[in-house]
Amino acid sequence: MTLPIRAKLNTDNNIDWSHFLATTYPCASVSYLPLATPSRPSTLSTLLTQNLQPNHTTLPPFSLSTTFPLPSSHYTAAILRFPPALPTSILTHLIAELKRVLRPGGHIELIALDLDLSKMGSDTRHAVRDHKIRMHNTDASVSLKPASDSLQRLLAHRGFESMRAGIVVVPAAGDAVEGIERGWLRQWGEELERELSQVGETFRPADVGRWWYQQCYEGGVGMDGGVDGRERSIWDNEIVRRECARLGTGFKVLICHAQKPVIIKRRTASV
Repeated sequence: MTLPIRAKLNTDNNIDWSHFLATTYPCASVSYLPLATPSRPSTLSTLLTQNLQPNHTTLPPFSLSTTFPLPSSHYTAAILRFPPALPTSILTHLIAELKRVLRPGGHIELIALDLDLSKMGSDTRHAVRDHKIRMHNTDASVSLKPASDSLQRLLAHRGFESMRAGIVVVPAAGDAVEGIERGWLRQWGEELERELSQVGETFRPADVGRWWYQQCYEGGVGMDGGVDGRERSIWDNEIVRRECARLGTGFKVLICHAQKPVIIKRRTASV
């Protein structure tokens, strides 16, 4: 059986997932391309020394507005995990580049976290609204729309086919992970749950969910100062965490799969 060549784009500078792919699929060639942003720069010298598996390659970080340093139609699978808050134009460019590097019939997997949460109470809604204002004041070009909606629209606009998508709810406070029991979503949900369980000695999905949220939406944004003068997250607010635990508030994680068409439809001039 021929195993796929996978292109891995990891937005949180966490190389562990691509190493997991390289270990799980030893006959596949895995490339890790970190998505570095000004608020979350990659440590290139450290990343380039982490090619522990012979089938794993770490590529240099790149500017999000430039062409990927990768050949066209080369990969049979591409994974984009937890993209940060970006302008719509940059997100559109990323999806276009992912399609370019995929072979015809290649598969794309997206995992993205929404800015808004499910089942928000008044305190949480107020905290998220204030954070959106800070994000807009920091960079007015950043899109505040739900990432799950934006990414699905972009995939459809770029002509991806056989799209399947679902939402997994990771608790903002608590342990229950919802939404992984529905058919095809179970495989991705179980992988997500295993990843959550590997963090720390105890199974604390809420801690991991809050960390993802901070990486995607709080990096580089001026937060309210804490008592020690350091920047603080909205999740440092005990009132917000208690309300989330009481109401079952959760982070909405999009898990989406689509396929690049085998035959590309080309525009022809009418005569």
